[in-house]
Amino acid sequence: DLPGVQNFGVRHLSEDEVKWGFPEIFAASHDCKFRDCKHTDEPGCRVLELLEKREIAFSRYKHFLEMIEEVSVKDYS
Repeated sequence: DLPGVQNFGVRHLSEDEVKWGFPEIFAASHDCKFRDCKHTDEPGCRVLELLEKREIAFSRYKHFLEMIEEVSVKDYS
């Protein structure tokens, strides 16, 4: 816990805005086989190839997926 640091949400962002915040993933995504690649288990995913080669840090990839999940959750209450 850090004094003065508060949690912040990302639900106000679009998926594209989250992707732009991870430039290494955003750049690699242009070389994926499928245009709608989610970078999870699709064949021909360049992001996953670079992750396996450790050219994309796993910690960054994990945070990317967490943020994408958060912005994709819709609150209908």
